[in-house]
Amino acid sequence: MVSSLGVCVGEEEKVAGDSGSPNSFGEAIGRQATLEFSYEPSADLDAGGDFSYWDARVSAPVFGGRITDSWFYGFRLRYRLSEFDGSGTELFSQNSLHRIDLSGSLVYRPANSPWVGFLSVGPAMATDGEAIDGDSFLWVGIAGIGYRFSEKFTLLGGGFFSQEFGEPRFLGAPGFIWTPTKALTASLIGPRFRMAYAAGDDWRVAVEAYPDGGRWNIETANGQDAYLDRSGARVGLRLERRVFGNGWLFVGGGYMVSREIEVETVGGESLFASDADSGLFFNSGFTWRF
Repeated sequence: MVSSLGVCVGEEEKVAGDSGSPNSFGEAIGRQATLEFSYEPSADLDAGGDFSYWDARVSAPVFGGRITDSWFYGFRLRYRLSEFDGSGTELFSQNSLHRIDLSGSLVYRPANSPWVGFLSVGPAMATDGEAIDGDSFLWVGIAGIGYRFSEKFTLLGGGFFSQEFGEPRFLGAPGFIWTPTKALTASLIGPRFRMAYAAGDDWRVAVEAYPDGGRWNIETANGQDAYLDRSGARVGLRLERRVFGNGWLFVGGGYMVSREIEVETVGGESLFASDADSGLFFNSGFTWRF
């Protein structure tokens, strides 16, 4: 059933990248499975102390199909294991953090039409394993509509709702997919920018910029029920290599800026808040496009 979703928007693949390589459109509607490891070396906290951070993420479509000739659906499951380590973070009862998401996507793609629309929304549970209650659940959603002006350019518009980076927020998400040449693709699909160059059929080099963070329900060292918020933005390079079919290995890295760490009670009382120095990040993994 997952492959049905891939077939249904196959025309859009001509816009998002005709090689089956990883891209933001595939991620937005759940058409790719990914295993990724990410690491941030130790960074100083303005409030004193330091911390390092790593996480491992797995994401995969689990079910999908056709509703009508123009409407299609799919579901995606994601799991993320994160680890904080360092001094100045003794407020945390547990350094290991867990998050699981289930999102449903609805795609509108009528035949012989320049229009495309999609909606992806779902709940997530984010916790340290100690505090698991109603405060551990949050919602993430993205909705958009696009118009394909030509074989090279699609204009997108929509909105992005997230509780991932602290307080719940709704952001406008204008975007585009542009393929000025067969080798070059640029896209802005809220809230991620990507520009990729194809060095042959099996190699891609990409520049990416996107927010990266999270919110988890935790139990503090003195037993309080609280939220841990981590936020920042990443800018970096990624090298991708096709290893079989639409399966791609990647390695990358870059710089993370505007980093903040905050712990606050569920009632809104701040227990700890600090900016963190900008610094390097590294990631690697495997992506399989459908």
